[in-house]
Amino acid sequence: MLLPAMPNDFFRLSKRLHFVGRELRVATLENFPFFIREIGPDGQLVGKGGIDFRILQSLAELYSFRFRIVTPSDKSWGVKGPKGEWSGMLGMVQKQEADFALTNIGMTNERQEIVDFTYPYMIGSMSFVTHAPREKSRALAIVKPFTVQLWIAIFTSVVATSVVTAFLARKSLGPETNNWTVGEALWYFFGALTLQGGERLPVRNSMRLIIACYWLFAIIIVAGFSGSLTSFMNVPGKELPIDTISELARRVQNKQLKVGTLRGTLPYANFMSATEGYMYVIGKDMKEDEETTVSDLSIGAYRVMEEEYAFVFPKLFMEGTLVNHGFKDYYFGKQNFYNILFSIVIPKGSPLKEAFDKLLIRLSEMGLTDKWKKDIINQRKLKKTFLEQGNSTALSTGNAGGLRPLSLEDLLGSFILLSVGCILAMLVLLLEQALFWYNLKFNKKNTRK
Repeated sequence: MLLPAMPNDFFRLSKRLHFVGRELRVATLENFPFFIREIGPDGQLVGKGGIDFRILQSLAELYSFRFRIVTPSDKSWGVKGPKGEWSGMLGMVQKQEADFALTNIGMTNERQEIVDFTYPYMIGSMSFVTHAPREKSRALAIVKPFTVQLWIAIFTSVVATSVVTAFLARKSLGPETNNWTVGEALWYFFGALTLQGGERLPVRNSMRLIIACYWLFAIIIVAGFSGSLTSFMNVPGKELPIDTISELARRVQNKQLKVGTLRGTLPYANFMSATEGYMYVIGKDMKEDEETTVSDLSIGAYRVMEEEYAFVFPKLFMEGTLVNHGFKDYYFGKQNFYNILFSIVIPKGSPLKEAFDKLLIRLSEMGLTDKWKKDIINQRKLKKTFLEQGNSTALSTGNAGGLRPLSLEDLLGSFILLSVGCILAMLVLLLEQALFWYNLKFNKKNTRK
């Protein structure tokens, strides 16, 4: 039986790689949709599927080597310790406990100090996922059809119209014109908003005009309220989603939301080392509350679904985990933190880089890695019956804000109508006063004659 190859054993005297028949140790982690593993009949880990597993199979077929899957004891990608030592898969490659590592490992300058990276076979985005916008409560639906500004405008209009009506009643000359006090007018006009008329009717044209305009105003207001209230009761709408990193950081500062990531990974290291900006704000909260970070992607997915919690990780990772568990009520923010290059980790100075690069470049040019990614995700969605209406993709393209309340601008015409009615009523009052005094003087002259 061939012993596992050491990095310096790939060169022969002819400086050519020697792969044929060798068994290479490959450090991996279980992570859908990149690497799916299972326990074989002999009790050893074997690959079952995934994007990275397809790449590994292609490499083994091209260079005729066998591989044995190994796993780091801490089940992490790898972070630098306080004494400069590395954990996870990166630590295994550095210590020559694995010949190379392959499970969507991101390239960074710090990691390149201890290992080499092959040509990147995929680009991922560091995104954040939250629970999909929830349905708004119907508890206050009675006031939601109108904005606060509109409610204030309606109340002010009723009071102002009552004062104007009482003024017209006092100034109008004739029988039964001085019976309208401000209180009686208020009662009448508030009753009109419930489409209930009063017992007392005006007898002067100036008052008839303002009351007629007010009734048109009331009908428009009531119709708008009734229609909007019905809509809110049937479809109350949804809360606004979190789309930007600034909004995410603001909610963290206001203690409205917890943000976490996976320990022992690139995003975790970046948050811990951030010294400014939004990543510092979020990272500071993670340091103060270590329970925000998790040790497994599945735990992060469940927390997103059950708590006020956002999870920061490469989008493809989290989408795969959420699909794998059959979740559908999730939402990815539109803004990303940064992009990540995924590649294979090999020992420093290893000739594996040149050999692996040739295949990875070909796979990238042919678009196979992207095709494998789509195929694996879609197959799992079908298996989990995840293509039903209302999934996260449909949500991201829909109107997450739902219905909106009527604003003052929407019903501005009714207020203009009421204002015109008040102005015309005042003009009619002046005309009536002028006619009254004219007739009074005319009658006096006739009496003298």
